Amino acid sequence: MGNLQLHLVTLKRMFPYFTTASGHNLYEDSAYLYLTNMQKLPETHPELYDYFMKGYHVIRWSDIYWAGLSTDLVIVQMLIRSSKVLGV
Repeated sequence: MGNLQLHLVTLKRMFPYFTTASGHNLYEDSAYLYLTNMQKLPETHPELYDYFMKGYHVIRWSDIYWAGLSTDLVIVQMLIRSSKVLGV
């Protein structure tokens, strides 16, 4: 949806499940660092925060409401597609 606040609240609520579901503390540590930095964004980078609040932190391939994808997911998808085309 491109809703930054919903994204951050959902991430925060997922903390208890990171370690139990994955068995890796690094997921929780990385998510905590990301969340902390994102919460400081209005003070540290207000212009970027404004763009993110408008939904510009996701990539859309179509106008479908739920079609927003995070940039890291799109990068992985593109790498997988290109490796299939190349036959790697």
